[in-house]
Amino acid sequence: MAAVDMLCSDKTGTLTMNKMQLQENCPVFADGHDRGSVLQLAALAAKWREPPRDALDTMVLGSADLNECDEYDQIDFTPFDPRVKRTQATLRKEMPNGETFVFKVAKGAPHAILALCGLHDGPIAERLEEINQNLSDRGIRSIAIAQATERRANQGEITAEAIVQDEQDVEGYEEARSVSRQHSTIRRNDSALRSRANSISSVTSTNSRVERPRREDSVAPKAVKPSRNASLDIDPLRPKSTPSLLTKRQRAEAAKIPAANDGEEWRVIGLLTFLDPPRPDTKETIRRAKEYGVDVKMITGDDGAVAKEMCRMLNMDPNIQTPAHLPKFPESGNPKDIPDTLGAEYGDLIVAAGGFARVFPEHKYLIVETLRQLGYTCAMTGDGVNDAPALKRADVGIAVEGATDAARAAADMILTDPGLSVVVEAMLIARGVFQRIQSFLTYRISATLQLVTFFFISVFALPCEDYGIENEDFKFFKLPVLLFMLITLLNDGTLITIGYDNVTPSPSPQKWNLRVIFIVSSVLSAVALASSLWLLWMALDAVEDSHYYNSWFYSLNIPQMTEGKVVTMMYLKVSISDFLTLF
Repeated sequence: MAAVDMLCSDKTGTLTMNKMQLQENCPVFADGHDRGSVLQLAALAAKWREPPRDALDTMVLGSADLNECDEYDQIDFTPFDPRVKRTQATLRKEMPNGETFVFKVAKGAPHAILALCGLHDGPIAERLEEINQNLSDRGIRSIAIAQATERRANQGEITAEAIVQDEQDVEGYEEARSVSRQHSTIRRNDSALRSRANSISSVTSTNSRVERPRREDSVAPKAVKPSRNASLDIDPLRPKSTPSLLTKRQRAEAAKIPAANDGEEWRVIGLLTFLDPPRPDTKETIRRAKEYGVDVKMITGDDGAVAKEMCRMLNMDPNIQTPAHLPKFPESGNPKDIPDTLGAEYGDLIVAAGGFARVFPEHKYLIVETLRQLGYTCAMTGDGVNDAPALKRADVGIAVEGATDAARAAADMILTDPGLSVVVEAMLIARGVFQRIQSFLTYRISATLQLVTFFFISVFALPCEDYGIENEDFKFFKLPVLLFMLITLLNDGTLITIGYDNVTPSPSPQKWNLRVIFIVSSVLSAVALASSLWLLWMALDAVEDSHYYNSWFYSLNIPQMTEGKVVTMMYLKVSISDFLTLF
């Protein structure tokens, strides 16, 4: 973390508040619709009776009338896919008169919905792109809503207005809807409630509802693989001994319902516009990050104009790149096949960019890989499943507050507070820890070199016999084992203070440079070693009378030494030298 010099940050939820604010402006492209109906269709393209899956669902479901959504059966649901950038649901509505209506609805990025509808050009596509561009230039995001041609089982196409009119003309509709709502709350994994459901379905079979659970739901057995019509006549959670909630007539009608993509005609209904404002502290946080030598790049799946406007608001580089200029993932899908030339081919472009828009998960991975090949220590923030590969590949993967389990598992660090300010503070703390570790290594190497080298040289280069010392027990200088162990123990004691050293974080990223550490340690140990050997030489020269009167000690008026005094003096000298090295 202390070495991070490049931070790739997700926009939504990290740079922004991740609290979508729905706007009143709602461009409509289909007759008979308004802001309310567009919002209702957007809610139908979600699991409206389950906890919201993301901030967009939170915004939509918090603004729509969920009681109206309960009038529909969601017989199929495709959750958000970051590759196609949309969600999709199949809805089924049974009227009290026995008629059945089925239609599909999708919501997602405007360009993804245009592709779904096959509108690559034409007046609607041009108008939608113009509106979306104008909104993006003002920093307003949008999602498009599309609906497949509604069908009445065995009766051809109908309109939404016909559904409403039929419902109003049926006598006793309110009573039937009340029974239907009660039925929709039944949990199929509860045997007692299942019995009640069967009894209700036998009386009001046309009001029964069956909702197929998502394959991703934790309650669904992984071994179950629903067939094409499993959403209508097979309950994956129902034991084999339990009969289906659908009656024979309902199963017969279900077989007549057109399958997915069988002649469907998608049309764009409208746009929901919303704002996701930046966090109040984001601008200052980015400024501090740059002040400490960390470049911040925004990576988002939103439109390029939205990304540019966000960069302008946060004083970031507005040079936004799109996937058209980014490297492609290998066709094999194996990360091991990624070439080592990404840095050379795309490095200048990626480093010069201020951010990236409309990216897919593989682009995030390749951006991180390119920066790493260039030698950057890259940190990556993310919160979704689509961020997991990039989080795993980054030098420091950071799962932001509220991240999914997949992102948390792939990350090296999990944040409990929102925003980027926590990341900057973590970098400063890491740099302080780095400096303490560096001080520890410098001291340890220096003290060890001084101690080992001193005793080695003193034994072989300064024999006591050369200074007239004839004591058989003092032929060469030596310290008692007790004093040697005491030096080692006291050295370890001084190391404890390094953990509480009051350091100032470096203004630039920190990286290991073992050569510099070894050179600095060697210089410090050489100074202490030279002074210790010089003191030992003067002390040995002042032991015997034949040498004392010509020694430095005599000229300095220092009394004549004995063997014991020499040992004590050198012990104190070596210990003090080690202690002073720490400072």
